[in-house]
Amino acid sequence: TSSLTVILSIFFWRVFIYLNYEKDIAGILFSSFAVGSFIGTFFASAIGPTLIKNNIKIMFYSKLYLFLSIFFSIILYFFLQENLIKIDLNSNEVFFIKALIYSIAGSSFMLFAVIFRLDFFYKNKSKREHVYKNDIINSIFISIIPIIFFIYDKNTIMFSFLAASIITFIFYFYLYRLKA
Repeated sequence: TSSLTVILSIFFWRVFIYLNYEKDIAGILFSSFAVGSFIGTFFASAIGPTLIKNNIKIMFYSKLYLFLSIFFSIILYFFLQENLIKIDLNSNEVFFIKALIYSIAGSSFMLFAVIFRLDFFYKNKSKREHVYKNDIINSIFISIIPIIFFIYDKNTIMFSFLAASIITFIFYFYLYRLKA
């Protein structure tokens, strides 16, 4: 059920964007969200479980990734916003770069969320049902994010992956704190 709700929330998110935005904007969003979600997905499915199970310390590298990704995202956004980068970009290219910046910043929060989730999962075998319940509740919450942004202002959808990452971070941070 946990995995199914996560997959369904992502599916709902994509269908909602596909149905409510122009094709070029939907493609930009899918691309930028894919780049932003890569590090969390890669960590969660490829290397994270092994690192966590073997108690390999990864927090320093995660914090470094967080710092660097947010630092470079802010600098790039500032240069774009202030027109300090003299590149002739059309509005879709600017939208893509901004959506990509927010998605990369979101990847930092998502990486920590995955670390907290995996750490709790592997170090609290008797409490794994908390992880599954958290997955379901979190999936429901993040499923409504594109709807909220759409209702608020259709153009703010580029922030949605960042918002979902922060919400997921909060969910799994509190789960991680349960182990204490």
